[in-house]
Amino acid sequence: MRSILCSRNSRKADVRGYTLIELMVGLTLTSILLALLVRDFGFTSRTKDEMEEMLETQQGVRAALSTITQELRQAGACLPRTGDVVALSGTENGTQDSLTVRIGKVTSSLTCIRTVSTADAKVGDTALKVQDTTGFHVGDWIYVRNSGGVGDSFILSGVASGQLNLSSALDQLYVSGSGVYAVEERIYAIDASGSSPKLTVTVDGGSAQPLVDNVEALTVAYVTTPCPPCNQITAPAQGSSDWTLVREVAVSVTVRSAHVTRSGQYIRLSDTTNVKPRNLI
Repeated sequence: MRSILCSRNSRKADVRGYTLIELMVGLTLTSILLALLVRDFGFTSRTKDEMEEMLETQQGVRAALSTITQELRQAGACLPRTGDVVALSGTENGTQDSLTVRIGKVTSSLTCIRTVSTADAKVGDTALKVQDTTGFHVGDWIYVRNSGGVGDSFILSGVASGQLNLSSALDQLYVSGSGVYAVEERIYAIDASGSSPKLTVTVDGGSAQPLVDNVEALTVAYVTTPCPPCNQITAPAQGSSDWTLVREVAVSVTVRSAHVTRSGQYIRLSDTTNVKPRNLI
């Protein structure tokens, strides 16, 4: 009986708890592991945020270039290919150029909106007698071109049967048979006046509308004929007939991220594309 009790007491004596030193070591190791997990989680979170900023910036670059490229390819569509009509123009302003694209308007069936005059229109007249007014609307820009290939732009103040009313008077004679074209004008430029820069578009002389956020730079260069030698220039002079010699346009944009990274810097991405307006070649 005594031997059995001694054996039980011996087993109880072998069951021990953790010592204070063991507990301290365990807590220390646990703290280190937790710190590593927190650090890795923070790093992963920051990396994820920066990747999202990078993707958004890349999308901004693609959106800006894609929009301008599509318009450039259509420059001059449904407009005369000879004479003084200017399908492209712009201003040189360092890294914040502007680009103007003019395209003839089309109907829902994709036919060009254009007509011809049916009577002579004298200097000072504010109306044109025309063959057809289909597709023309009040507020539209039109280009009127005489038989010699010279013309001017006007805004329509009224549309009646067989007649287009102009918001300003004619400054030259337009004989019967002069061409009349509905035109859409788009001006792309950078607006840096706010807290973040943006690419804007102005349609038909209206107010500038935001298009793509965080676009810091827009630079445009032009390749003119003869080609070769394919000279690339920053921009023909304003009002110069050299604009009619442009056959290719190089557009570059720089877009920054919406927020600064952990280093306190913006992510900045740039890209360039060359476009040959198919109606000018």
